[in-house]
Amino acid sequence: MDKKKYDSLTESYESKTAHLKVFLNEMCKVLKASPFNSPPFLQDIEDKIKEKSEASVSSNEIAVETDDPIDLLLCGTDVRDSCQRVDGDAHLNKGLLGYLMDGKNKILVVKSAEGHEGKIKARCLLRLLWDGEKPVLFMERLYPFNILPKHAQALEALARKKADMLGVPLLRIADKGESYGKVLMALGGPSPWEYCDGSAGITNGKYEIRGTKLLQ
Repeated sequence: MDKKKYDSLTESYESKTAHLKVFLNEMCKVLKASPFNSPPFLQDIEDKIKEKSEASVSSNEIAVETDDPIDLLLCGTDVRDSCQRVDGDAHLNKGLLGYLMDGKNKILVVKSAEGHEGKIKARCLLRLLWDGEKPVLFMERLYPFNILPKHAQALEALARKKADMLGVPLLRIADKGESYGKVLMALGGPSPWEYCDGSAGITNGKYEIRGTKLLQ
């Protein structure tokens, strides 16, 4: 894709995202008033607005949850220490397909700016998985290896916020913390491959994660 077409698509995406935020806020105002009087699905819309919001990490950095395909594709390229680089080993980076195609995966990022102009400085994946009885939210390891403490804190805060919104436990693989005691399962998806650090690498979309602990 040439740069002119890429810039055009980027501008279109960012414009539509901005319009969506305005539309959702206006919809909330309408639904809170008569004759609707705050119907039950108003909470779903308010949750979507929160999901689209970003938090300031510093004067020139933001932390945000995203499923933007550009962010998902570049999550292993913008940050160091990842085998999911687009110019890396194809046996490994084919796992990016699972991030793009399976809705259970989202990414938390610290970026230099909102939208496609922003470069990812730190990130982690969130996966909605099954523990045999109910859904849980699994937070993958943080990248890069030498992540700044302020970036780690921002990503963990976003993960807690998402778990609270969904009403599910937030889990991760860590040295400290209360053991969850159940095996987490990914039940498959539309992609033939998915990379998962918590399950030791490339998978076919069906995998298990053991030894998780609650993120307090």
